[in-house]
Amino acid sequence: MLEEAEVFLERRETGYFHRLLPTAEHWRLYNEMRAEAAFLDIETNGLGEGAIVTVVGIYRQGKSTTLVRDIDLTPRALVQALKGSKMLITFNGSSFDLPFLEREFPFAVPRVPHFDLRHGCARIGLVGGLKSIELQLGMERPKELAYVTGEQAVYLWHLWKRKGNVNALRLLKEYNEADTRNMVPIAEHAYFKLKERSLASCPR
Repeated sequence: MLEEAEVFLERRETGYFHRLLPTAEHWRLYNEMRAEAAFLDIETNGLGEGAIVTVVGIYRQGKSTTLVRDIDLTPRALVQALKGSKMLITFNGSSFDLPFLEREFPFAVPRVPHFDLRHGCARIGLVGGLKSIELQLGMERPKELAYVTGEQAVYLWHLWKRKGNVNALRLLKEYNEADTRNMVPIAEHAYFKLKERSLASCPR
């Protein structure tokens, strides 16, 4: 099996590891796949029954892509934005982002290893939401975005849809982009701490 895994790794066929490894161990591939990883975050128009995806943000290879419902968020655009991604990085994506996307855009998200930072961070003692963990790591957002929350993101979407407020849409997109960009240093930190923890638990 080890030789087979090495072959798939060399071919960059990471779907193999998505099937092989327990979800909690997908983080182990991050160092190998970081250059081909996609950091993904969605916004919705609320929670509960009837909630829909309003914005999908993807940050990969130093470039941000923001897809907006009723403008450019389509199954084809989502597939294209994620094409070639060998790993997905989210914050709470296992419970939120990926189920939403699978429901609205079936099969658009590639079946590749998924590093959920919410759970990875919890294993190294970093608990709370994304913004809380940013603060714990000494990260700061621009003043305009520092106090925007998920609830306010919902409000911004409704302000855009009901009143055509372009500033609301701009702020919503910037907030979403900050979420995806800020996951990069968090993923780096979490990966190396998880690696240290794993090595320390190995028999000597």
